[in-house]
Amino acid sequence: MQLLNAFARMFSNAKKQFFSLDEPVRLYAYEGLLIAIITNLINNNNNLFASRLGAEDFQLGLLNLAPQLTNMIILLPGGVLIDSMKNKRKMVIFSLGAAAFFYASIGFVTSLGGFKLPYFIMLLSASVGMITVYSLSWQSLFPEVIEIEKRNRTLTLRTFMTMTAGIAVPLATGLLLSAMKTNDQKIGAHQGFFIASAALIVIQILIFKKITPLNPASPRGVSFRLLAEAAASIFKSKKFVFYAAVAWFFYITWQLDWTLYYIGQTKYILLNEAQLSFTIIGSTLAQFLTLSFWSKSNERRGPVFSMIFGILGLCLNPLCMIISTILPSPANKPLFILMNTLASLTLATIALNPFQCLLQVLDDKYKTLGISMFTVLTSLSNAVMPMAGVLIYEAFGSSAQALRKTFLIVLSLRLVAAGLWLFRWRRIRSYP
Repeated sequence: MQLLNAFARMFSNAKKQFFSLDEPVRLYAYEGLLIAIITNLINNNNNLFASRLGAEDFQLGLLNLAPQLTNMIILLPGGVLIDSMKNKRKMVIFSLGAAAFFYASIGFVTSLGGFKLPYFIMLLSASVGMITVYSLSWQSLFPEVIEIEKRNRTLTLRTFMTMTAGIAVPLATGLLLSAMKTNDQKIGAHQGFFIASAALIVIQILIFKKITPLNPASPRGVSFRLLAEAAASIFKSKKFVFYAAVAWFFYITWQLDWTLYYIGQTKYILLNEAQLSFTIIGSTLAQFLTLSFWSKSNERRGPVFSMIFGILGLCLNPLCMIISTILPSPANKPLFILMNTLASLTLATIALNPFQCLLQVLDDKYKTLGISMFTVLTSLSNAVMPMAGVLIYEAFGSSAQALRKTFLIVLSLRLVAAGLWLFRWRRIRSYP
């Protein structure tokens, strides 16, 4: 009862604080809630959808590879184009509209018979490319709308809303999928998720039409000369190069087990849809409850310092998988969910901090292109590393023991990443 009262008081205080905020801050929160619902409807269920369409382990790796290759192709031209636009909000709206079209198309992919799986991967890749353009243009628009002293608070509120969706949506979808008896029924539900996401994007577009930049950056002409000048300027910055090297290594270690984690959960721990949802909910709830703490930590010590703890939290995930695949079933299932939840107590920093850290080292003159170039690096690793994790696992023999050996490698690399981030923090304490 006391816990319920505490939640009620926290909700009441949050409500009062929310409506006292400036309209742009609230609009970003609403928009963040919508994109979080869409992300949880789609990203959390892509592997399940592909598996039900007949995907094997290698094809599950391809499901992650193909969208990231699309990102790499689209990012730099997209960055140049966005930087040349006087009204970056137009690109946000266009990319969202294109993503909605691809989502709606995926809703009817099963009508393609034997081609449904390759077309699903192709259409999903196109939609991810459009969401990447949306994200890039969103990141470029954000500093033009929100003043620097309000950015941490705005991102914190937006993350609060996304985590709320991250608790509610997986619970609803997991229970819905678990209640369905046949594979065809579950495939139909996945199609419904994509169609619903397309409809939600329409509402998101209407919200963006109300957001007006306060300090729009001056547009620059579209040219590859501009790209070359920007690259030369950005990579001459020691702050950027130092950040990019340390952060990219972190992303490499983070992305290495993205497909493997799903394989471990479904093939060796044998979690069903509801249990997968409880895993997501537990992780999101842990981040939700610690979000305020890490936001205050950012204001006191800066986002670079807090990220160290986020990476250390990620080091616990391989341990969760190793321990849970050693223990017998069904005792390992609730233990895995509990350990995964505890490992997520620092993960709010992963949602809050990398973008803030990147903005610290970028010159406003080439902000959008700098974001594009760094995102190309993370897309490259995101294209390669999940597949690399699967290939390492297969090289070890595609067994539970092979999975544990692979996760030991992941753990070792993440510990190195945490050490590198600590080293960077000690070197750069002279600037916020």
